[in-house]
Amino acid sequence: MPDEVYTEAVRSTFEEKPLRAVLLIDDQFPTYHDLVTSGVPATDPAFRRRFGETDRAHALYNAFKARHMLCDVENSIEHVTPERIRKSDLIVLDYNLGPDESDVERSLGLIRDLSRSDHFNTIVVYTRAPLDDVWLAVAANLRGGWRETHEGETQDHLDRLVTAGHLVEPPIELVRSYVCHGKWTRVDRLLRSSAHQELRQAGVLPGAATAVMEALLHRTLRVMCGERQALEPLEVHGDPSNHDVRWLQAGNCFVAIVGKGVIDPVQPFDLGEIMNGLADALLAWRPNLIQVLLSEVQNILELEALATADEQLRDPHTQVGLWYYLLREIVGLDHHDPAQMRAPLEAIVDKVLDGVRRRLLLDNKLLGFISKVAASEIAQAREDGLDLSASGEGLLRAAHRLARTPVPHEPQATIRRLNVFLSTEPFRRAHLTTGTVFRQPGRPGIWVATSPACDMTLRRPPAAHQPWLHGLHPTSVVVAIRATEDDGAAALERAEHGQHIFLNVNGEDRSFRVMDDTTRQPPYEFIFPADGGRVIRTVPDAPPTFVAFSMTSTAGGELELQQVTLEVIGQLRSSNASRLLQLTGQHLSRIGLDFVSLRREAEET
Repeated sequence: MPDEVYTEAVRSTFEEKPLRAVLLIDDQFPTYHDLVTSGVPATDPAFRRRFGETDRAHALYNAFKARHMLCDVENSIEHVTPERIRKSDLIVLDYNLGPDESDVERSLGLIRDLSRSDHFNTIVVYTRAPLDDVWLAVAANLRGGWRETHEGETQDHLDRLVTAGHLVEPPIELVRSYVCHGKWTRVDRLLRSSAHQELRQAGVLPGAATAVMEALLHRTLRVMCGERQALEPLEVHGDPSNHDVRWLQAGNCFVAIVGKGVIDPVQPFDLGEIMNGLADALLAWRPNLIQVLLSEVQNILELEALATADEQLRDPHTQVGLWYYLLREIVGLDHHDPAQMRAPLEAIVDKVLDGVRRRLLLDNKLLGFISKVAASEIAQAREDGLDLSASGEGLLRAAHRLARTPVPHEPQATIRRLNVFLSTEPFRRAHLTTGTVFRQPGRPGIWVATSPACDMTLRRPPAAHQPWLHGLHPTSVVVAIRATEDDGAAALERAEHGQHIFLNVNGEDRSFRVMDDTTRQPPYEFIFPADGGRVIRTVPDAPPTFVAFSMTSTAGGELELQQVTLEVIGQLRSSNASRLLQLTGQHLSRIGLDFVSLRREAEET
């Protein structure tokens, strides 16, 4: 059980600080517009027939107002815009938003859309329907991606079972577990064993049982979701075995499912069933230290004026200076072309946000808050018998327990992902810079740019006293390390030697050697990006590209300069990029010494 420090921290960062405004969505609630335009009092029988939950709406509104929370009511999904929801910290959503009790399309569609929005949404699904059924429907619709047809032998088995009338219906507990975990191997072992036995009795061979049962699960869930399921699957977290507290976390939303109690028109409504239900759901979720930290940082960004608190940014001379910095960078550019304006504006944003980052690093409240949570979690772990003084595998097992993630304990996958996080980040810039990682599609290996950043953004022609660069403009010159992919396990063993970078390419964590194994030097070459190294973003969700000239061997073994299109696939973190820049520069400025080696006869023969 979480202790008082952790409980208070979770309630503080996920409930008390961020939840200041609430939107009630229920087709049986009257809005303010309904109240002032109906022409009849809210006590009129006709008004009550149209809005059957008027007393509940009134009780909720007064209760939230008593908690100093701004409250608004909406009874039509069509009027609920993303901009309006973004301004509501808490959404209390009626599950049945239609003319009959079975109409749940609108509420499920809204939850699914909110999970994929840019804003984090806290949702309480408020309903009289059976709560376990609601949990399963919401979870199935959030995850989505349920297939209608399956391949080869699996589909043949399904067709045979349907024809013979022996179609096995997966047990509801198995369905709940599969929805939440998303993979058959993560489902409870006893549930899997029981399902396999039932399929064998129906004549399915043991080797095909897993694929057939997964197909049956997809079939059941597709029928449940109908056309509501999302196009792309989404990772869903929840506890399928908990029938007392029902919660789900997926994408950018947290959902608590709470039953509607009876409203007493005489007694004040204290919001206990909603806010206590939400609090219980948050604690049942048990967000780990990193999730708590991210939530608290978000609270600080939303509740405190970090940027305007920066004395340097408030200084008028600094503001004039930054305008001057921008103006001199955009000379000769088309000010109406976002592609041309992005790079100089990016530089301004980067400098402003760097002050916010330093402010967060020095925030004593934030550090004090998260240190209390960390101490609480460590103390609880020791009470649970975890050995935090171990090393290697033992410490990894402890970390896996403390993170409370749904993924299985896989040490290599964890350390590889950690090295990817420490080594690289997604590329979000307008032009190449030191540490940009790129590749040529269809060709093995990658390049890492190791020229100084100022040499790669030629927004203005180089000075005439640099005739070569001046003549090449707008083509620039980049020194790039040619990195080759290395064996993953071997790279992890030598990760601390600094000879590799770790990168996520198309969802796969991979390792690349940036030092030659023999000379211990970076193998570099020269690449000539066109248009000053500006990248092009034409296809959504596809890697940005840029055009460059590269020396390539022809079929006859000759070298020629060819125009190629290169994909940007990542960016080294600043410390890693600076290190490679230094190593390349050191190698380029090396001093050659004359020595002669004596080769042994054995070597000569």
